[in-house]
Amino acid sequence: MKARPLPHEVAFGALYAITIGRLLLAGAGLGIIGAWLGLVALSVGGIALTGFVERPWAWRVRLGNYLVIMNLAYIAMGPTVAALHLPLQDALLAKVDTALFGEPLPLYFDGHTSKLATEVLSGCYFLLFPYILVSCVRYLWWVQRHFAISQRFYAGVFCAYGIAFIGYEMVPAQGPWLAMPQAFHDVLTGWWITRINHDLVMRGTNHVDVYPSLHVAASTVMLFLDRQFAKWRFRLYVLPAIGLWIATIYLRYHYGIDVMSGFVLAIVCLIIAFRFAPTPVH
Repeated sequence: MKARPLPHEVAFGALYAITIGRLLLAGAGLGIIGAWLGLVALSVGGIALTGFVERPWAWRVRLGNYLVIMNLAYIAMGPTVAALHLPLQDALLAKVDTALFGEPLPLYFDGHTSKLATEVLSGCYFLLFPYILVSCVRYLWWVQRHFAISQRFYAGVFCAYGIAFIGYEMVPAQGPWLAMPQAFHDVLTGWWITRINHDLVMRGTNHVDVYPSLHVAASTVMLFLDRQFAKWRFRLYVLPAIGLWIATIYLRYHYGIDVMSGFVLAIVCLIIAFRFAPTPVH
């Protein structure tokens, strides 16, 4: 019972199977295939650990393992798309946006930007990174006394990552800020927060991380779970989260369809998290 895969482990298992299978069929190099096999080993190792050790620390290792796996998988997505020789799909996403909204949604902000708005929204966008880290650590701390809540958090948040990474592979895209900069007349400028956020995104992007929007999906899942289990954190983050959702479009990182799909993904992952009934640790 203890070794049964959790929902987010199933999601990452699907990611591994799809990715490794496609890499093998494409005759990709051993380096990138080995990287994904290493992630498989990390996932299986976490499951095996709690199968042998029925202690809270073992569950902390198994759940917290996905902070490492998530970051490594994100880094691997760029080389994976390159190894599969997959074309970028920004033109498709822009076309879908045009069909839904008349033009790619970020263009509606063009001509209506300001330094203050850019600074505030850059801050909201940046805040997701510490929010994820603090949330993951807090829910790991709750393993011993609130095991079901901790599992729901990790199931919901990391299902979003596993499924979104499959989306990155199936619909790789860079985002409007890189794919269509010539379409914008305004240059986004702000102050130090804007520069820090832009540098972080520029250095951290894997260049295929657009569809669906994980900034939207992950923040929505965490916000809803905090509303249930940590109301003070919900009250603290709800306005920055709304700013973040606006920022994904205003800062030109995402198309409208990415954001819409991010909300749909969040709903799916929350349903999965709340339908999952874990067995408490004794």
